[in-house]
Amino acid sequence: ARAEMLNSADIAFLCLPDEAAVEAVNLIQNTHTAVIDTSTAHRTSPGWVYGFAELQGQYEKIAGSKRVANPGCHASGFIALVKPLISAELIDPEETPKNLLIRAVKRTRPDETRCAHAKKQYEAMCAFLGVHPFLGRYLPQ
Repeated sequence: ARAEMLNSADIAFLCLPDEAAVEAVNLIQNTHTAVIDTSTAHRTSPGWVYGFAELQGQYEKIAGSKRVANPGCHASGFIALVKPLISAELIDPEETPKNLLIRAVKRTRPDETRCAHAKKQYEAMCAFLGVHPFLGRYLPQ
C-alpha cells in the first residue's frame, strides 16, 4: 500500500527517520514522483539537490529536480549567516579556518551583567579593528 501511494503521488514529502526515508525512496519505481526529504539521509547524496533556495543557483536546481533534500535548521541558520559574509568578502574561505562556529544561547531572562560585559567586549573589538558594523546598530543600548 505504501509503495502504491508513493508511486501514485505527484510529490511526496518525507518526514521520516533516515532509514525509513531511504526505504521509502527505494519504493518509488517511476520518474514522475518528486520527493522532498526532510531527513538527513539524502543531503549529500548524488542525484539529490540541496534545498536551500537562497544559495546562488540553487533555486533553478530545486525547480528542475525530482529529488530535493531539505536542509536542517542548524545548517540553514549557519548558511544564512555565513554566506553573505563570504559574498561580501568579510570572510575569505581560502584564509579562514574551515571550522567556523556560531554559538547561540537562549536564556529565559537576559543576564544584564553578562550582556553589558559582552557589549563592552564587542565595542572594544570594533574600536581596535576600526570598524563600524551595520548590525552593531541593533545591539541593545
